[in-house]
Amino acid sequence: MPLSKKKGLLLIGFILIAILIISVLSPTESTLGNWIKVLYFHAGLAIVGIMIFILSGIFGLFHLVSKKDTFGKWSKSSQKIALSVWILNGFISTFVTKMIWGKWLFLAEPRFKITIFILLIAPVFYLLSLWARDKKVTSVLNMILASVVTWLYATASSAVFHPTDPARNSPNMLIRLSFFATVGLLFIASMILIWIIKEPD
Repeated sequence: MPLSKKKGLLLIGFILIAILIISVLSPTESTLGNWIKVLYFHAGLAIVGIMIFILSGIFGLFHLVSKKDTFGKWSKSSQKIALSVWILNGFISTFVTKMIWGKWLFLAEPRFKITIFILLIAPVFYLLSLWARDKKVTSVLNMILASVVTWLYATASSAVFHPTDPARNSPNMLIRLSFFATVGLLFIASMILIWIIKEPD
């Protein structure tokens, strides 16, 4: 039975409350202090955004290979949520950069440059898919963008100022659990949104 929009949004509300509770109850980090709690959300959005960009490309590939329209619809809705997640991540990334390092833009940092680059090209791909009005074209565009995103992060230089995965690599088990729980909950919330906005079969 399809998840209704109302129930889906209600479930997302509970997920966001759970993330807030995790953030409040989780311990501080020795270097970043309480800012580690903001980084749960920031890093979580980045990881989930990358995952959904790749997922939209995978759905696009399935669409082209199987010729089943449902995969095209999944690819299209995944594209929209990936873009939305990445825009939100961009705002939070800029805020965190300002609060921790005192600059709104930190272009010396490889990860920040990648964030900005994807923020620039992802809307272009989305607008091209709107202009084409063809699910096959959208699937191809999503496959290309997924490949670009994967390549960018696979070949990214080492962090300069940004801590290298401070939550995921923390010796504190509670910090690691808080981080992974946040990522998992954000991914579930994103998948619910993808399901809600997907065109009916």
